[in-house]
Amino acid sequence: MIGVVAPPTWARWRRLSQQRVTLLRALEYEKLEAVHLAGSTLDVGGGAGFGYHLVIKNSGVTHAVNLSADVAPTVVADLNRPLPIATASYDNVISFNTLEHIEDDRLALNEMIRVLKPGGSFHITVPFLYRRHGRYGDYHRHTAEWWDHALRCMGVPAEQFEIVPLAWSRLSSALAQLSWFGGGLKGRFVRRMVLALPLIARQSAAGTTDVPLGYYIRGRKPSSAEAGR
Repeated sequence: MIGVVAPPTWARWRRLSQQRVTLLRALEYEKLEAVHLAGSTLDVGGGAGFGYHLVIKNSGVTHAVNLSADVAPTVVADLNRPLPIATASYDNVISFNTLEHIEDDRLALNEMIRVLKPGGSFHITVPFLYRRHGRYGDYHRHTAEWWDHALRCMGVPAEQFEIVPLAWSRLSSALAQLSWFGGGLKGRFVRRMVLALPLIARQSAAGTTDVPLGYYIRGRKPSSAEAGR
């Protein structure tokens, strides 16, 4: 199902305004801080040295698959092709800011579900209203409805997943497209002021649903019993 934008609070304002990363990344990290991975995890598009490994709680073992050997993945593979990994191999699958760089992202998403064990969890972040980036191509900006339809077509019932829009305010979504917003003294000062405006004006998050910088998609693959119903 498609979730709602988290309401702005002063506690969230303090955390988001102090981080020296993009607003999209700060909103992503806010969600990932609540993730706890146990057992075996496949990081699709990951590797060594990525910042989100410091944010997620992980009490298990993680393998990574990536096209680039430079980031030291466990498996070097093209995500536009079927993964050289057995079906139902992992307890969790994660993929952060990767699928927009995969031309055949529907295949990649389907492969992520395939290698996940029944009952296993998946956690995905993707940009939406965010500028082109990356060195491997940047192909997609899908709506929440697209992700909802794609997951249901891959056999994940709507009640088993949530697509959470990542936004703070309409103004912050617009300014986040500027490279200086959040960087340097000027950027950090402006960001703190802009993020404070909805709180001062007592605005709700309802008006930001259509201007998300990205989405956090979390869910669970149906168990064998659930799939057989």
